[in-house]
Amino acid sequence: MASQFPGYIVPTAELLSGGVASGDIASGAVQGFFGTTRNIASGTVGNVDFGSGAVISGTVANAAIQSGNIASGVVGNMHLAANAVRSGHIGSGAILGQNASGNYNIASGTLGYFDLGSGVVLSGHLGSGSVIGANASGGRSVASGTLGSFDFGSGVLLSGHAGSGLILGHNASGGKNIASGTVGSFDLGSGVVLSGHLGSGSVIGAIASGGRSVASGTIGGFDFASGAVQSGHIASGASVSYAGILANSDFVANENISGVRCVCFNQSGQLLIAMPGVSGRMPAVGLATSDFASGATVTYFRDGPVYSTNVSGFNFSGFPNRLAYVGLSGNVVSISGVPVASGNEQQSIGVVISYSGLMLRIM
Repeated sequence: MASQFPGYIVPTAELLSGGVASGDIASGAVQGFFGTTRNIASGTVGNVDFGSGAVISGTVANAAIQSGNIASGVVGNMHLAANAVRSGHIGSGAILGQNASGNYNIASGTLGYFDLGSGVVLSGHLGSGSVIGANASGGRSVASGTLGSFDFGSGVLLSGHAGSGLILGHNASGGKNIASGTVGSFDLGSGVVLSGHLGSGSVIGAIASGGRSVASGTIGGFDFASGAVQSGHIASGASVSYAGILANSDFVANENISGVRCVCFNQSGQLLIAMPGVSGRMPAVGLATSDFASGATVTYFRDGPVYSTNVSGFNFSGFPNRLAYVGLSGNVVSISGVPVASGNEQQSIGVVISYSGLMLRIM
């Protein structure tokens, strides 16, 4: 009707249901809540009443969009304002890391130490070479003094890992690093055991029970201190043995002295081999029982029993309880070998007590 009579205002009482068709309502004729006269009944506008793009920025009131109004999956990254996602907004498992299948949410290199909670890094989380020690260039991961004994695996400390002076032995003050009784013969380098390192009674000889420390045949004449060999120390049948009452080590040899030889003084107070047939080489003052080089200090004996199983020393077989004499070459002879030639000086130096023994007595 309104279209038949333009400008005619039809009273509401004359309008029938469905009487106002599309196009009968003029632009701006229907006013909403904010108009001077509201024509739209409260709560009557539904979702199909809105055309595509009808709701624009600023049209939606504060808190007007609530849970249930947003379709699943339609909110994208461009819909979120800066800092809109806060603590508590992210669901469990929503943040995906690099090892997750598909896309991951954490940007590479953006996690800092403040992002990690206490105790979240467990065994297996650390990659190979990720923990850096003090010797690495740059920052180190291991705090000074924090490594304990349980942090080291079996056999991880190799040669060269221990610093100078790091291993403390028994005599160090405080804790010691070397377990008692664990240092073996192969742990000691050549020449490291010096004078003073050996404790009292630590060197064990052949007579001790169990293992012995002295290698067989390695003790020489210079290893004995003055007076160390006493009565009872000499075994029966030793090559040359003696328990001298009178011995002397104050004079040096003027020539080489070999084997068991009687010795005399020269005009300079040095020792020579005594020889009855040579002028200036008698009388004998003692008996040397070892080899001495010229210039060496000679130990010789004047009184006491002397034994030898070496024929080159002396052999008195068949002449027991007879006098012994200085031989022509300074050796010791029985009465059968006394030098009798004219000019030979005879000198008795003791009494034969067995085929290889002599009771020495040189006045």
